[in-house]
Amino acid sequence: VDPVALAADRGGALYVADADRDRVLVLDFSGRYVRSLGGFGVGAGSFRGLAGIATGPRGELVTAERTGARVQRLDAAGSPLTAWPLPVRPGRGRLAVAVDDSARIAVADEASGRLWLFDLAGRLLGARADLASPRAVVFAPDGSLLVAEGTAGRVRRFAFEPARTATPPGR
Repeated sequence: VDPVALAADRGGALYVADADRDRVLVLDFSGRYVRSLGGFGVGAGSFRGLAGIATGPRGELVTAERTGARVQRLDAAGSPLTAWPLPVRPGRGRLAVAVDDSARIAVADEASGRLWLFDLAGRLLGARADLASPRAVVFAPDGSLLVAEGTAGRVRRFAFEPARTATPPGR
C-alpha cells in the first residue's frame, strides 16, 4: 500500500487513497478494513494515478488522478456519479482535494502550483495559478478556502466570489 491521501466521512469511516494499486481502501470507524473501491483502469470508478481524495457532505467521495488527469465523484457505495478532466501532467506530486457543505470541490496541484474550484457537475467556478507547492486544502466554516503551501511554509485564505451576471439593459 502506498497511502497518498486520507479522508473521513461524518460517520467516522476512513478512506485511504492507495497509489500503488490505484484503489481506495475503506475502513470503518474503528479502523477495520471493510472493502476496496476502484483499481487501475480508465473506466468510470477505476483510477490511473490516484493522488487525492475527499468526502462530501452526503457521503460521496471525490478523487483526483494525476495520470488519468481527471476528477471523479462517486456515491457512498463507490458507484460513479460524474467525472471531468483536470489539466494536470503525469508525474509526482499531491493533488489535494476538499469538498464543502454546498458541494464546491477544490483541487490543488502541488507540482504546478495551480488551484481549481468546481461545482458538483465539474463546471469551473474559479482558479489560481500562483501557489507555492499546495499540499493541503480545506474549506473554513465561513466558506473561504485554506491552502497549505509547502515551499512557502504558509497557509493562505482565499474567498471565491460567485460569478456576477450582467445586468440587462434598462435596469
